[in-house]
Amino acid sequence: MRSLDRREPSGGGVSLPATDPHARPPHLASPPDPDLALALEAARHGDEDAFRRLYRAVQPRVLRYLRAVVGTDAEDVASETWEHIARDLHHFHGTYDRFQAWAATICANAAAGPPWSPPPTNWPNFPAPTTPRPPPSTG
Repeated sequence: MRSLDRREPSGGGVSLPATDPHARPPHLASPPDPDLALALEAARHGDEDAFRRLYRAVQPRVLRYLRAVVGTDAEDVASETWEHIARDLHHFHGTYDRFQAWAATICANAAAGPPWSPPPTNWPNFPAPTTPRPPPSTG
């Protein structure tokens, strides 16, 4: 579970923010590499070595962004990011540059955490039945 307290102690008894509130999703674009475009296509079709190649190319920037945003939870959130990418990669269609943008969006959404809403406060409190119900009438 991710901690809500994003402050870590530093030297001298002063606490500094562990995250950068102005961090932006990683701009994952890198110099064009035709091999990565081929790896993307192969990974989309289930090639594990090609997926590993994509991971190695993108993961350092994902972690750098996540360390700025979620601090010590960066590795966990990166795992969530790559789980999502692996699960849905076969649905992805586009260039390697678009893949990087897609991966950055998934990363930013994972860093934001799951959508949360408070439980309803006005649920009726029905008492539990104390006697069995009679069978329905057939008339």
